[in-house]
Amino acid sequence: KAAVHLSPEGAELEEAYVTWTNLLPRTNLTVGRFRQQLGAVNRWHKHALDFFDFPLMLLEPFGPEGLNQTGMSLDVLLPSLWAHEQTVTLQVTNGSNGQAFSGDFFSIPTTLLRLRSYWDLDRGTYLDLGLTGVFGFNHGEGMPPTEAAATPLVDEARRWTAFGGADLTLAWEPPNRSHYAGLTWRTEFLYGYKQVPGDLHIAWMGGYTALDAKIGQGWFVGARG
Repeated sequence: KAAVHLSPEGAELEEAYVTWTNLLPRTNLTVGRFRQQLGAVNRWHKHALDFFDFPLMLLEPFGPEGLNQTGMSLDVLLPSLWAHEQTVTLQVTNGSNGQAFSGDFFSIPTTLLRLRSYWDLDRGTYLDLGLTGVFGFNHGEGMPPTEAAATPLVDEARRWTAFGGADLTLAWEPPNRSHYAGLTWRTEFLYGYKQVPGDLHIAWMGGYTALDAKIGQGWFVGARG
């Protein structure tokens, strides 16, 4: 699969990846550039959102593209334990997001681990819960020198970045009337910690809650805070 964004500024490759389904029993493998499974909506493209733009919870730490990096993703469907469906996702990527991680000059890849639990509450209602952790580094290794060209490449002291998040989605669509009525409540929370030069750090948290109602065929009313 591939996704290309066209604008007056030109064309930009958003995603390009290959997925092998059932590579092992109940296991899928994805390799390439992809929007990462951080919470519920980071995985979506902007045109697929319920609202005009991504929430500030994603724009503030990761920039306008969200968390979109290159690497591999392993998705494992677990046996049914406490929910109707549990999935574990492990993603190892290149840390190319320069706002949260090392950008172009990285050394150790970024790791994401997500646990998703899903319940069918009745014929028209489901509950989806997710817990996500991300760990990576934001120092540069092998950076070009800032002074004379003969200066060796620059390696900064190691600094790390981590995020922990939780998301909840509760959705209702009446059977046989899903085109005309429905209600979705979605809430996400994210906590971030980033070491910065000078033995300092940034501690940050953000979140949103959103309610989206389908009031007729093609008509929606929603609010997000």
